Amino acid sequence: MPAPITKEHRIYLALWRKAYRDRDAAPLTIKCSTFRMAMHQRLGLYRVIRPYRIGELFDPELTAAVELLVPTISPKEAAEVTITFRPRKSLSELEKSIEALGLSEEDFLTETEKSLHQELETLSSDFSPPQRSTPFYTRD
Repeated sequence: MPAPITKEHRIYLALWRKAYRDRDAAPLTIKCSTFRMAMHQRLGLYRVIRPYRIGELFDPELTAAVELLVPTISPKEAAEVTITFRPRKSLSELEKSIEALGLSEEDFLTETEKSLHQELETLSSDFSPPQRSTPFYTRD
């Protein structure tokens, strides 16, 4: 039986949701009392989102949030210690490379996913509506 969700985890999930929903506006920034507390909170943010990132749990909003955003800590020298949800730069760089190389969405599938898609296509192409065995059920 899974452990109950703590209030801290609920807050972290709410922060991920808010950061995702407001991603087109100013990035979500959380003020922290110390650099050590910021490290602890960022670790908590990553820990709580892990099941959505690896596919154990499904929530389209949280899954998209973890793909698009990354929580970063301000430098130690900054006047104020903050965690800011910024767009994931590596993803945008990779997407530019994909377009330049001419790769398609099908190239991203694993071998297991490809075989499942092939089986699904085979099943859907073989499907035909059942034939009636007696003429009493037809209009002719």
